[in-house]
Amino acid sequence: MLDNIAEFRAETDGELTRNKHKKKFERLQQEELPKKRNTPGLNADKIVYNVSKMVLDEALKSVLSKGFNYAVTPTQIAVENIICGVEASIENMDTNIAETIQHDVSQIMRRAKPPKKNLTREETQDLRNLQKNTKILVLPVEGNATVVMNTQEYDRKIMALLIDPVYEPISTDRTTYLENTTKAKIKASHIRQE
Repeated sequence: MLDNIAEFRAETDGELTRNKHKKKFERLQQEELPKKRNTPGLNADKIVYNVSKMVLDEALKSVLSKGFNYAVTPTQIAVENIICGVEASIENMDTNIAETIQHDVSQIMRRAKPPKKNLTREETQDLRNLQKNTKILVLPVEGNATVVMNTQEYDRKIMALLIDPVYEPISTDRTTYLENTTKAKIKASHIRQE
């Protein structure tokens, strides 16, 4: 009889917990919905400045308005990089723990799926075309804005800046001298070399 009461109590507690979590999840979803609907869209015309001869379609403006820090989701999981990182991390661990971690990572990697795409097909295609186009440069501007300009125009403006007498060409590359001097000073000091 005592076992039946304990079992009933466990089932009731489990169901109460499930219902509590379900209600909380539904409440959180309801709170999140208005935020998504009320979020104003980015006005690409105020963020993307096109001073090139290229005509930008809406999909390309949309991608460029996301900014330079926007991370495009990968099409596949970088399994080799993850495994190399894990191997490097467990290198000095106890063998049993290291093997357990390797096994767990292996199982996770077998089940892992790439994340959902965060760009439309048109945006992805426009981005690829823009990367292939060597006549166009996309540059960041202060305030998270983006400028699209012709490469020739950019080169002309840079040359105009460099013609200024403030800049003068150097006759020799001092990099090697500075590198050797720095190495000599490090050897003379008591800094441990890596």
